[in-house]
Amino acid sequence: KDFRQLEDFNANRNKEDDEEYQRQYFENLQKGGSAPSQKMPKISSDSASNVEELSKHGLDEFMESANIDDEDIDIINENWENSDLTTMFWEIIHENREEEFLALITENPTLVHLRSEDGRGPMFWAHEYGRKNMVRIMKKLRVREDRKDAKGLTPLDVSTIKKKK
Repeated sequence: KDFRQLEDFNANRNKEDDEEYQRQYFENLQKGGSAPSQKMPKISSDSASNVEELSKHGLDEFMESANIDDEDIDIINENWENSDLTTMFWEIIHENREEEFLALITENPTLVHLRSEDGRGPMFWAHEYGRKNMVRIMKKLRVREDRKDAKGLTPLDVSTIKKKK
């Protein structure tokens, strides 16, 4: 489609349709959404080398092919609420369950953009608990480190990850 076609499409949208779309979008997201067509390979159980191993087996290509557009990211980031998904992400990151983290985002990469009711989400928690590999992966999925929580803090403000000098 060219730009004019997209503009024509957007011109015919109304607020009720947008609200219905967003409602359906978040319902689908809560259910786990649809899986991307590309699946990740089976990897070893040695968690220390998993990110490096995944890079060899296509993690970078998978991350680049994950079709998450800016509009979807903004919609997800505007919706702050506690849910089973935010709780699950917090537990996975808190307990450093990297295998589950990778499996979850492989099935639905948009989930890394979720935010709980205090405005925090996976990037905040990964920084807070020093999960460097998870932070690196989320950066590839365009999770920003400058988004603020309800107290005006960013993930970098709560980070326990040592900065290189």
